[in-house]
Amino acid sequence: MTVPGLLILLGASINWAFGSQLSKRLQIPAGTTGFAAEMLAGGIICLALSPLLSYWLHQPLIHAPDWRAWLALLYLTTFGSMIGYSCYMYLFQTVEQSLATSYAYVNPLVAVLLGVLFAGEKLTGLGMLAMAITLCAVAWIVISARKKT
Repeated sequence: MTVPGLLILLGASINWAFGSQLSKRLQIPAGTTGFAAEMLAGGIICLALSPLLSYWLHQPLIHAPDWRAWLALLYLTTFGSMIGYSCYMYLFQTVEQSLATSYAYVNPLVAVLLGVLFAGEKLTGLGMLAMAITLCAVAWIVISARKKT
């Protein structure tokens, strides 16, 4: 990974945290309408910035994407964006912040398990140890959040 790529990744994490905090203080329509408006605004901003940052197709597609690519896009749009983001924002507004953000630790574990189950990936002993430590940390967060309420 390049230094600009790392800086962009760091900036994205900082902006996500800032946006999450800001969303608690702004007058956003209740329910999924507000979440949809946030996602649409983000999409429009990304679409507007993409040509400026050279993330634009410089040549026409030679081959149309196959059905698996369309299925992956449909899955990510439905579960990763619409449902996942709406659930995150609901949790962020209704439960302890540390509990709502614990998804960031659980999602990679789910991705690893899905890779093992469906893509034939191998899970090493070190990987299992890392997963166990992560699950213990998330359990600690959940228990700590319950003790505060």
